[in-house]
Amino acid sequence: MTLDRAWADVHAAAQRLRATTLRALFAADARRFETFSRQLDDMTVDFSKRRSTPAPSMPCSPWRAPPTSRAAATPCWPVRRST
Repeated sequence: MTLDRAWADVHAAAQRLRATTLRALFAADARRFETFSRQLDDMTVDFSKRRSTPAPSMPCSPWRAPPTSRAAATPCWPVRRST
């Protein structure tokens, strides 16, 4: 996926979500909190109250299962590299 394509996908998702409410997102997904939160020891990070949806088409979605090794935790977002 190219950087331009990734940003186009982000823009399209933003347009779809602009017309949606949190109430509708929670009504559509009873497990929204489990999907959009992560816990480490006694710290919980909760993104369920943000207007966002999982991005299964992205090669490195932050909503996939937590990585099992430090190498797997390396971010893999599209990066513009100079040549």
